Order: sequence, then C-alpha cells, then structure tokens
Amino acid sequence: VYKYLITHYVDDINLEKFTKMSIDNMLSELDPYTVYLVDDQKSGLDMITNGKYGGVGIQIGKRDDVITVIAPTENSPAKRAGILAGDVLIKIDGKVTESMSMDDAAKLIRGKKGTKVILSIERFNEDEPIDFTLTR
Repeated sequence: VYKYLITHYVDDINLEKFTKMSIDNMLSELDPYTVYLVDDQKSGLDMITNGKYGGVGIQIGKRDDVITVIAPTENSPAKRAGILAGDVLIKIDGKVTESMSMDDAAKLIRGKKGTKVILSIERFNEDEPIDFTLTR
C-alpha cells in the first residue's frame, strides 16, 4: 500500500509526515504509553528522564494571544529574579514569542540544568522591556 501510494497518488506526499502519521496510527491501537518520538522529542525526553532537565519555575499561558506568566513557582529562579504574574514574555534568548506556540516557548525556556536563558518581558506600568538572565 505504501509503495503504491507513493508512486500513484495524484499529489506529492511528504514522506516524513506520511511515515510518522502511519506509525502514530498503528501505535494508537496499543496502550496510551506507546508512542513514536522524532529526534527533538526524544532528546527532550532523555533530558527529563536522565535528570538533566532544568526549568526556571514559571507557569505560562496564552492571554490575549500573548505568552503571559501565570505564576512564578515559590523558591524558583524566576521568583527570586522578580518575575511576576501578568508579565508578558516577548523574547526567549532573543527569539520573538509573538507567533510562538506555548509548546515551543516551553521548549526554549527548558534546557540543560545549569545553563542560562534570557527572558525578555513587558510589564504593566514599565516603559521598556526588562531582561532576566536565569539559570535553569
């Protein structure tokens, strides 16, 4: 079926997307914990399961289509640095968050434990953005 579709389908087929979709559909019939991970997902899982994952201690959400700090976690790097609930996250390590998904933002904030990340935020009643350099 695979070979036939690739050679006879009327439109071009994105082989990577088609293969992943096929594998995901096969695995969906098994238990909910059996999944296929692509390279970037696998490296993220490896980082978490090997204890090398680091975050900065903030909960983020989308409010009015912008990524917003919902709350900093107690005793976290974000809380100690002065990040507040309601702060709008405009850049992560220089990357503009304007059209960024929540998942992509979270991936950029997380990283190897001990590394630094720069969060640029806009705050109510502040004229200029504020940069926070945090250690994960």
